[in-house]
Amino acid sequence: MALTCIVHTRMFLTEWWLLTKSVDFQNTAYEVIIQCPKNETDELAKALKDTKIINWDRHVTIPFAPRHIFECVKEVVKFIEAEIYHTIPSVLFFLDKDTLPYQDVNLPPGISFNLLNKQYIDLIDSCWPHRYPGSSWYFELLIKAKSGFGLFQNGHLISWMLINETGAITHVYTIEQYRKKGLAGTLLKLVCNMRLQENKHVLIFSVATNTIARNLYTKMGFQLYDELGWIFLKKKCLLNATSSNFNST
Repeated sequence: MALTCIVHTRMFLTEWWLLTKSVDFQNTAYEVIIQCPKNETDELAKALKDTKIINWDRHVTIPFAPRHIFECVKEVVKFIEAEIYHTIPSVLFFLDKDTLPYQDVNLPPGISFNLLNKQYIDLIDSCWPHRYPGSSWYFELLIKAKSGFGLFQNGHLISWMLINETGAITHVYTIEQYRKKGLAGTLLKLVCNMRLQENKHVLIFSVATNTIARNLYTKMGFQLYDELGWIFLKKKCLLNATSSNFNST
């Protein structure tokens, strides 16, 4: 099976599809999205081993990988002499597009709802627990696409979420002193209503261990759709070089 892709465009094949982001986030991140609707991944594994499109010499991130893709990647990394050095277990929640919009949406006094703009990029990036050098570029990209939403008090951003390139809600965050006031739930209802009015399903990611977020989504009527994982891998030679640098300090 020939492996083909288009930058920032999904190339659907008969049994699986793959997207590589060759825009590399200012030389700091290289992301490869791999999905396969069938559990059988032999042909996909062969294509990943043979491809010249993916630069396995980079530090590679494979986001929201289902379990069968995770097993496929584990086979591939042995062949390309790489190792998985970190994973983030996550879950995906789903709200059907035919769900009725939320009616009980009331903004507290002094709170407003609006799109995010570029002045908040550094704040959002600084609050992301998985940030990396240059990750602010990613938030800038989503905000330019009008895919970021927030609640504001007196002009100050206090709660936010973004819709990523797959159409899923992510990066849900509320400033610590404003938590336990129901703001994340209010913001989520506002954003969900926008998506539902556009006749779109609503998807939202959560780290698997984030019980507060999971309970919120369940309370709002979301269904647990799948268990996923973010996979981080690099060549063994790069791991050894990193280890040597640590040992010399």
